[in-house]
Amino acid sequence: MIYVSIPVHEKIEIILDQAKNFHRFFPEAMIVFHLSKGADFSLHELDLALKDNAIENVLLNPQQVET
Repeated sequence: MIYVSIPVHEKIEIILDQAKNFHRFFPEAMIVFHLSKGADFSLHELDLALKDNAIENVLLNPQQVET
């Protein structure tokens, strides 16, 4: 398994699109999203959106820092 680490802070829709693109073009990758403290949404909201879209190739870093 290959892990891809990505800091994120934009809209949830953009993050979902990133995850879907990785799944389509690099399916063996596991994505680790690092959500900025400055994001307009919470880790919980991002987690729910990922689950609602059946995106399973993602891990969320539970620790948020300022970026």
